[in-house]
Amino acid sequence: MGIKQRQAMLLLLWVAYALPSFAQTPVQFTRNDGQWHPNVLFEGDILSGKLFVEQQGFTYYFLHGDDYSTFHDISHHKKEFPEGFAMRYHVLRTKFVGAKPNLADGKMPYPFHRNYFIGRDKSKWASQVPVFNEVDYTNLYPGIDLKLYNDASGLKYDWIIAPHADPAQINIHYEGAEDIFLDNGILYIRTSVNHLVEGVPLAYQMVGEERRLVPCSYVLEGKNIRFKVGEYNPDLPLIIDPPIMIFATYSGSSADNFGFTATYDSRGNLYAAGNVTEPYPQAPNGRYPATTGAFQVNPAGFIGTSGPYGFFQCDMAISKYDSSGKVLVWASYLGGTDNDYPHSLVVDAEDRLVILGSTYSDDFPVDSLAADTTLGGGADIVVVKFSFDGSALVGSTYIGGPGDDGVLDNTALTYNFADNHRGDIQVARSGNIFFASCAKSSSGILISPDAIQTQHGGGYDGLIMELDSSLQNVMWATYWGGDKDDALYALRIDRSNNLISGGGTLSTLFTTPDALYPTRQGGIDGMVLRIDQGTKKLLASTYIGTAQYDQVYFVDFDLKNHVYVFGQTAGTMPLVGSPYNFPGGGQFIMKMDEKLDSLLMATTLGNRTNNPNFSPTAFLVDNCYNIYFAGWGSDAGVGHVGTTAGLPVTPDALYPQTDGNDFYLGVLDKNAQNLIYATFFGGTQTADHVDGGTSRFDKRGVVYHSICGSCPESGGPYFISDIVTTPGAAFPINSSPRCSNASFKLDFQITYAIESDFIAAPQLGCSPLTVNFTNRSYKGTSFTWVFGDGSSDTGYNATHTYTQSGKFRAYLKVVDSLSCNLVDSVFVDIEVVPTIPSDFTASFKPCSKEVQFNANSAAPLGYFWDFGDGTTSTLKDPLHEYTNYGTYVVRFITNKSGPCADTLEKTINLTEPAGGKLMIPNVFTPDPGDNLNTCYSFDGLNNCDELEIEIYNRYAELVYESKDIHFCWNGASQATGRLLPAGVYYVIAKVRSSGGEWVDYKGTVTMIY
Repeated sequence: MGIKQRQAMLLLLWVAYALPSFAQTPVQFTRNDGQWHPNVLFEGDILSGKLFVEQQGFTYYFLHGDDYSTFHDISHHKKEFPEGFAMRYHVLRTKFVGAKPNLADGKMPYPFHRNYFIGRDKSKWASQVPVFNEVDYTNLYPGIDLKLYNDASGLKYDWIIAPHADPAQINIHYEGAEDIFLDNGILYIRTSVNHLVEGVPLAYQMVGEERRLVPCSYVLEGKNIRFKVGEYNPDLPLIIDPPIMIFATYSGSSADNFGFTATYDSRGNLYAAGNVTEPYPQAPNGRYPATTGAFQVNPAGFIGTSGPYGFFQCDMAISKYDSSGKVLVWASYLGGTDNDYPHSLVVDAEDRLVILGSTYSDDFPVDSLAADTTLGGGADIVVVKFSFDGSALVGSTYIGGPGDDGVLDNTALTYNFADNHRGDIQVARSGNIFFASCAKSSSGILISPDAIQTQHGGGYDGLIMELDSSLQNVMWATYWGGDKDDALYALRIDRSNNLISGGGTLSTLFTTPDALYPTRQGGIDGMVLRIDQGTKKLLASTYIGTAQYDQVYFVDFDLKNHVYVFGQTAGTMPLVGSPYNFPGGGQFIMKMDEKLDSLLMATTLGNRTNNPNFSPTAFLVDNCYNIYFAGWGSDAGVGHVGTTAGLPVTPDALYPQTDGNDFYLGVLDKNAQNLIYATFFGGTQTADHVDGGTSRFDKRGVVYHSICGSCPESGGPYFISDIVTTPGAAFPINSSPRCSNASFKLDFQITYAIESDFIAAPQLGCSPLTVNFTNRSYKGTSFTWVFGDGSSDTGYNATHTYTQSGKFRAYLKVVDSLSCNLVDSVFVDIEVVPTIPSDFTASFKPCSKEVQFNANSAAPLGYFWDFGDGTTSTLKDPLHEYTNYGTYVVRFITNKSGPCADTLEKTINLTEPAGGKLMIPNVFTPDPGDNLNTCYSFDGLNNCDELEIEIYNRYAELVYESKDIHFCWNGASQATGRLLPAGVYYVIAKVRSSGGEWVDYKGTVTMIY
């Protein structure tokens, strides 16, 4: 075992709740290469201020949030400053008492540099200055290192304690703090412009893959902080990591605003979506806080009454908050004149929001090149992609037929309130978009010929579809269902790029051999299936259930691709290998192998026997095999009545009390051995819930959640604000007389795991292809790139040139001996297309305007022909007919749709066949003696002309006929072969030159001996 595997670790998380409200982005540590005072090692921008990393501590330079905002507004709009205006600021220093001076090292460099040319003194100039994501101090105290880095929750620093080193050496002095105190174990540091809050430290050790808690607390000595750590194994890592409520905020809507769904991006920003209606009498000017420049700043009109809640006339309402929840980055309406609902959110690799929703609006904003441009009838599924700044739609499409698609209505599957609006959406590494939903239409949906199920079974069927990244093409789609109602609610893409989906069914479905539950158990059952993303073949499928009600609402997977499901039951589910359970509980979690034929773990949660407590809203299995879950239990709406009353919470719960109508969030360790964290969240006066949709955990154990919160009873009171929001929240109170799409972000601080992640661009190109690999991994101490062509790299980021054509699988392997998973890797597929010059030949078809074009170049990405007459073709070897003779410039492009396009232009001359003047004789002498003028024929015809001729005697008897332009009548009867008498014969003929019009000729010819 290496020394780092035997180190102990203290992790401390800074959360500056009251910092001024400018967007919280990851701190970029710029190295001091002489441009600043020599005391500074690194500098980083933080919320309304600066952080200076020094040899024995940090210096924070904070500006007052109001002053910073005023300064920014005045400077940006070139206004005059108010008389007497002055920026208020505060300097706070943390000194590591007793630490030796230490020159910290930058780690995880960003793929860019900065230049500083300050004044005329060139000694203050610095160029190509590197910027880092992490700064490490080595041996700051004997046997103790310090790591400063970014996390989804903000700026963090870790104390890394080697074997036999004493954590009591750590002594942090706060210089410049106006006040510092402990309250219920939480550390508060106040300044003149803000305050810092550090949650109660929660310490634990990973013993193998088991998480063991260790007692830990702050010790305050004047303005110095130390740590009191209980007994622990000094040969194993020790992690002190408090669960943190990063933010909670209302939506700012002054109109009624229901909460549905939420997700996150790579920067830790939160996206929330719900719907919003017309103003209420209590707020006649109420509206959603759509931001200037957003795609849709006004509602489309509230005139529709369609859907399960048609009385609530609504548009979608979308908001993006920064990672601190203090800034509304952008907000937009989205919809048409009828009702529109968001179901699930996700972002793509460029952090552009993608929405799965449903609509009854025939004027919903869809792309003119969308995969489906018209409303099929009833409800349609909609898939929408926003631009990064929310100002435009990158793509938008309907998906649906004449029935209700995407919305469950009048079916027993809608067990909980708002189950009508479920479904899930994911973005593959290729950029293509997959979603799982339901469809009532048996026609009008582009189901693939190679679908697992090409025909609609009846009632509602599950639907899985793949769209390209532009939402302009359906790449693949399949139904999944039987003769009764079926719906898919969950979708994930596992580590092998296979699809996992789950839902509920009333039908008899196909299950694969040796399925865990090969037949329906009775009533409503859950279901799970796995599909190969590449071949689109069904890998495995099974029912999940009892003789009572059961449904699967979420699916996930672990590092070994074991499949996990989270759902509800009114029966008695099995308990397998899980010491933590409530027998007969109404919520179940199961772990199965990839083939869905073996049950590896099963537990039930709750405190009501055969009766669900809460409706599932989010689910995760992290890289340490911890299992996260969330849901709401209340008497809101119509449907099954849940409750959070009496559910167990842990001693460190953020909110240990419940009014019985709250959200319930928890974490189980590997294989559900223990409940290691559980808390409530919600208001104190109202029934908290969501109105459909999915919220999400990221792999680090941070939940991003929407709430339909603070909804009053019928008749009021109105304008209730009973959800506790965080200091500085974008919207601290509910401005709506009724509901608000409140949002919260909670970091459970459970996991110390690495997560490999990167972006490769481009992933498709022509040889030689240079690909930039940008590392987006979480944690890690070493990085290895394997490019798939025999080459590798060990830098944090990498650039590689592929010189050969082919398909290559590029991996990033991340290693950290202190993490629970030690190693993590992820891959993308790179396709390099050979660069082949375009070449073609043109062959002219005799006696026509047709030209046969033949491609002499391979083009894996397709062919494109422009024939120069306004027409085109994408065939490899097209046969083209021109209307007129003439000269044409033909343009031939290979691989036109890809980066390896090559163009060749050739000029062709389509020449009319040459012909002479038509000459028709009126006399001939068939006497064979002189061999002169012995044959009657037409002169001046060419091989492209056509002829039909008939010759009659004076009795109107046909004596000769031919269609040969080279005919030659020798005066004999065609029927008998005998020479006819001399005299006058009558000729009827028609001639067509080179495909033109027929020309008639009537005349006579005299035959003389």
